[in-house]
Amino acid sequence: MRPEKEKRISDYDTSGDLGVTEMFGAIFYMLLGGLKKKYEHYYQVKFQRKNIITGYFLTLFIVFGSIALFFFLLA
Repeated sequence: MRPEKEKRISDYDTSGDLGVTEMFGAIFYMLLGGLKKKYEHYYQVKFQRKNIITGYFLTLFIVFGSIALFFFLLA
């Protein structure tokens, strides 16, 4: 018998299995760890919830930061 694959949390991403916010979170923690461990370590089911939450905050930071920078450069 084959072991069942662990189900991942739906990330509201229709482009495939890898959600963009989860990817951002995994890359963030990989960079925070000083690139000592591979990406696959951070992209595990046990880190998924943390990666999604961090990815959402990073996305908001990038979007609102770019809007603020745009208005700063126009002033």
